[in-house]
Amino acid sequence: MLDAPWGLGGGRVCGLFLATLPEGGPGPVPDDPALAALTDGPAAFGLLDGLLVGRYVGGDAREARRLFGAAWTLWRERVAGRAPCPPRIWNT
Repeated sequence: MLDAPWGLGGGRVCGLFLATLPEGGPGPVPDDPALAALTDGPAAFGLLDGLLVGRYVGGDAREARRLFGAAWTLWRERVAGRAPCPPRIWNT
């Protein structure tokens, strides 16, 4: 399962990102260039039923953290309308 193409395909790091989007409110759109930029490589992001959904399967935990942090920044700026300031818990 770890090496199978239908499983993790040799990747040893996997992660899931979920963020809610307001109904009819501001937020990334499916063809948003900022959202598309996050999808290069072992990550994929998309919009599904009011959620921003991201998946990472690869070999680098730091890269997964960086991509999910960028997605969180995009969400915070576009949806919450607030400047990104990472939660302190992320430093522990």
